[in-house]
Amino acid sequence: MIKLCHLEQLTIFRQSLQAILANDKELKIVQSWSTSIDITLQLPLLPVDLLFLDMELEGYENNHAENCLEVCKEIRRINPDLKIILHSPYRHMDWLDRFLQVGIHGVISKNAGLSEMIHCLKQISVVPFTTCELTSMQMVQAKKATSRYHNGLPGTMPHFTVREKSVLSLLIKGYTTKEMAASLYLGVKTIETHRKNLMTKT
Repeated sequence: MIKLCHLEQLTIFRQSLQAILANDKELKIVQSWSTSIDITLQLPLLPVDLLFLDMELEGYENNHAENCLEVCKEIRRINPDLKIILHSPYRHMDWLDRFLQVGIHGVISKNAGLSEMIHCLKQISVVPFTTCELTSMQMVQAKKATSRYHNGLPGTMPHFTVREKSVLSLLIKGYTTKEMAASLYLGVKTIETHRKNLMTKT
């Protein structure tokens, strides 16, 4: 079982996630907080595997991402082995590289559904990095934009296999991993591998 701690400013969302996971056999919320002050004081005392971290934290003149980054750095100092998944409200990904350097393990968009969010949280036990479908698409778009910027050109299209093109097409249409697996008659893990390859190539 994955032992989860949750930092989220909105009381209703903290309570909702606790209610949903109350009888879950794979995820257990050990502790939840509303402020980063609480987490830095209590985290060293808790036997937890994963932190689900709200990116909309107050501080730094309302620069939420900057405040969240500082919290991540402090958590890394307190518990270097703790896995961190961000709960992101952002459509752009220009902040991502700095968080990857700190050592986060995933990003889930706040526009993702509850079932997909919980699936992503559980995936962290079997994959090194987890994202929802929307965040995956945002990351692909961000990499393409970066490539065009550095080259000063539209960029050369990467070489995709036939199967990767099929996965990309369904991803753009908004298919979930399970839906892609069913549509292409492939296993979920195979689809996840193709998605990782797409991320690498783009």
